[in-house]
Amino acid sequence: MTSRYPTLDSVLQQKLHTWKLSPTEKRSKLWDSCSYWGVVIVRAENSHQARQLAARAFCKDAVKALESLAESPWLSAALARCEIVYDPRFDAVDTAGVADPQSQ
Repeated sequence: MTSRYPTLDSVLQQKLHTWKLSPTEKRSKLWDSCSYWGVVIVRAENSHQARQLAARAFCKDAVKALESLAESPWLSAALARCEIVYDPRFDAVDTAGVADPQSQ
């Protein structure tokens, strides 16, 4: 039996997926600890890993980024949405990490 969604099926079988993280309308002082607060594209195995990678990438405090990011807005569903997206521009990225923006 063939799937009605062959493209989606092939995307979901990949080890890394493309995730779009975007800030919600809710404001918080937690954003003050970040160097970037726009839309982020991340290649990761799951949404939890995608959020962690964004939190580390945009943490202003390098020491905190290496230790614990418990207070990052990127980890909060109330402050940042995280959704899987299909964007062939990022299919070639085979290492987990922030794909866009690349340098902040």
